[in-house]
Amino acid sequence: RKLKIGSLKHSSGNVMMKDEYTLWKLLNFPSYILFQTLTIIIALTHWILQIFFLCDLEPTISTFVIGGLFGLSLPPLVLIYIVLRLCFERVWLIFGSLFLVYVVRCAFDRTPFQPSHRGPAAVTGIFEKAADKFWNASFNYNPTTLTLTDSAKAALNDQKRKFVFAIHPHGIHCWPLNMFSFTQAIMFMLPVVREVFISLGYVDASRKIAEKSLELGSIFVCTGGEREAMVTTVGVDRIVLKNRKGFIRLAMATPGVDLVPVIGLGVSDLYTTYTWFETFRIWLQRSAS
Repeated sequence: RKLKIGSLKHSSGNVMMKDEYTLWKLLNFPSYILFQTLTIIIALTHWILQIFFLCDLEPTISTFVIGGLFGLSLPPLVLIYIVLRLCFERVWLIFGSLFLVYVVRCAFDRTPFQPSHRGPAAVTGIFEKAADKFWNASFNYNPTTLTLTDSAKAALNDQKRKFVFAIHPHGIHCWPLNMFSFTQAIMFMLPVVREVFISLGYVDASRKIAEKSLELGSIFVCTGGEREAMVTTVGVDRIVLKNRKGFIRLAMATPGVDLVPVIGLGVSDLYTTYTWFETFRIWLQRSAS
């Protein structure tokens, strides 16, 4: 069927015509399939645990999966390959072509590099709701309590004020940062992982994007970033602040913006850490950044 698609406008004001929009939708197909496949896998995991009365295990399994965040690309890629293998003979040609389209689409996708204050995407479908329950189960394994000072409570009640929330420490995952935020551009180069971060509302952690996002409202910054994650040690709340003063300059340069420190106690104890190949891992993280 021929779709009747009107002209669309980007946030920059540029007009995307019908042919350009149709081409972009075609390029978006592999990305859509990858993310939906991951969603279905997670949703099925949730339902299986419910059917076999293993609900008590769901928080543990959810936390384990989140701990292995960078391995999320494997299950959907393997499943898609198996399906293609059963349906087509030249599976590598089709799989390779789809992956090439995916890479091209990611290279030109500017979504993570646009100022945002949108937060996580809305959860609507059956599979999305089941997958969302699985992800949220991790907070039953790691319950979080928010403690505010009296001055902070009074300030937050003023809807006209804006804040730069500086989160410490990062930990393996920035657990106190249970909302959209900024992350390094390399995260948007990893298959499937980038779709997860985009769905949560994350954007590139550049000064330009942070400034424009702050114009839309308060922002949350995990100041230590990956460097702080690399030195996470169980039982030690280690904070990396040397040569990381940009968030302070940002708050000082923006009229009417207050800087609010946020300390996540116990974040470093959520996952067991090891020092294997620590020097190499730090070098790799710096090189990738």
